[in-house]
Amino acid sequence: MSTAKYSEDWRSLQKYANMFPTHFHLAYAVAEGLYADGNHAQALKYYKKAIAINAEAVIDYGHVGYAFEMGELDYKKGVHYFQKALSKVTAHDKWLTQRLAWCYIQSKEYVKALDVLTEHCKHEPTDAWAQGKIGYCHQMFGDYKTALEYHMIADGIGSTENAWNTGNIGYCYQMTGDYARGLKYHLKAEAMDRGLKYHLKAEAMDGNDIWNLKNVGYCYQKTGSYTESLRYHQRVYEEDPTDIWNVKNVGYSYQQLGNYEKAVKYHLLVEKMVPDDTWNLGHLGYCYQRINKHKEALPYHKKVYQLAPEDVWNKYQLGYCYFTQYNLEEAEYYLRDGDDDKYALLHWGSVYFVQGQTYRALELYKQSLQMFDSFVSFMSVFTSDRVYLEADYGLSATQCSDMAWEIETYDGFRNTW
Repeated sequence: MSTAKYSEDWRSLQKYANMFPTHFHLAYAVAEGLYADGNHAQALKYYKKAIAINAEAVIDYGHVGYAFEMGELDYKKGVHYFQKALSKVTAHDKWLTQRLAWCYIQSKEYVKALDVLTEHCKHEPTDAWAQGKIGYCHQMFGDYKTALEYHMIADGIGSTENAWNTGNIGYCYQMTGDYARGLKYHLKAEAMDRGLKYHLKAEAMDGNDIWNLKNVGYCYQKTGSYTESLRYHQRVYEEDPTDIWNVKNVGYSYQQLGNYEKAVKYHLLVEKMVPDDTWNLGHLGYCYQRINKHKEALPYHKKVYQLAPEDVWNKYQLGYCYFTQYNLEEAEYYLRDGDDDKYALLHWGSVYFVQGQTYRALELYKQSLQMFDSFVSFMSVFTSDRVYLEADYGLSATQCSDMAWEIETYDGFRNTW
C-alpha cells in the first residue's frame, strides 16, 4: 500500500490548519498525517480543503483516491483520482493500477476493470490478486467457465486472498451445476476463514464469510444433504435475518426435512419482505397442505396462479387444494392438463372416482403409477386421497379397497413391486 510522505508530527499542525483554513500546506500536511494513521475519513476532509484552496497544487492523487475509496466508499471519485495519479507516473505502478481496477469493480464497471487488469497482468503476470479479479469480472458477466480458469491461475500462484478466491472457485463450479465440487471449495474457503480468524483472534463474520456460508448451505441443499444445508443457512440467518434468499432456503431446508410447521414460519417471514415472490408463495401453500391446512393453502396457490399462470407445478397444487375443499369442478380444471405430472394424474383420477367414473379414474391412476418409482410410493399418496374419498366424499371403504386392488393387480405392473 502507498504510504503518506509526511513523517513529522502533524497533530500540532491541526489546530493551526483550523485557525488558517486557507493555508494549503497546513491542510495538506494534516491530511497526509491522518492518512498515514489510517484515518481515511478524516484525511479526506483535509484533502478536500487542500484541493479547494489550490486545485493546481502538486499532491499525491493516489492518497486522495484511496481516501475517497476507504473514507466515503466513493468509488467513482476514487477512479478519478487514481487515473489522475497514474497519468503522473512514468513507470507501471502496481498499487495504483490495482486500486483503479477495484474501484471500477465496486462501481460495477466490469468491462473497464477487465481492461485495466488485463493490461496490468502483461506487466505483472504473477499478480494473483489481479488474476483473481479478472476471474471475478468474468463471473459478473456470467461466464463461469472463463472465470474459473482465472481463479485457478490465482490459486496456483498463491493468492493473498486465498479464502475469497477459493470461495469463488466454489461458486463457479456451483453455477455450472457441479455442486459437489462447489461444496468442496466452499468448505475449503470456510476452513481458511476460520484459520485466519483464529490467527487474528477475530470473532465477527465479514461479508465474504456470510456469502460463502450461504453457498455452502446451497450446495449441501443441491446434493440432498438438507440437515447440513439447514445448519449453514441458520448460521447466516443468525447473522443477517434480512437476507431474503437465505431465509427462503432456511424454509426450504425445513420443508425438505419434513418439518413443515417450521418451514411455514420462514416462508411467512419471506412473504412479509417480498409479498409477490411466487416461488415462496407456492411453497408456503404446499407446506400448509402438508400439515392438512388446505383452506390456508388455497389462497397462496391462487395468488401464484394469478401472478404466474405458467407455473404448472403450482397449478396442480391449486387443483389439489380445490379437491380437498370439495370443489370438483375447479379441481378438474386445474388438474386436467397434468399428463406429465404423477401427482396431478393421481388426484385427477380421484376426481373421476368421486364422480362415479371408475374406469376413467383407474386409467389415470395407472398412468400415474407408471411414473412412481414404486407401488408403495404411489399408495402413500393414494392413501392421502382416500381419506377425503371416504370421509368427505362418501365413498365406501370397500370401493376404495377394490380400486386399490385393481391398481395393484394391473397387468402392466403385476409382480414388479
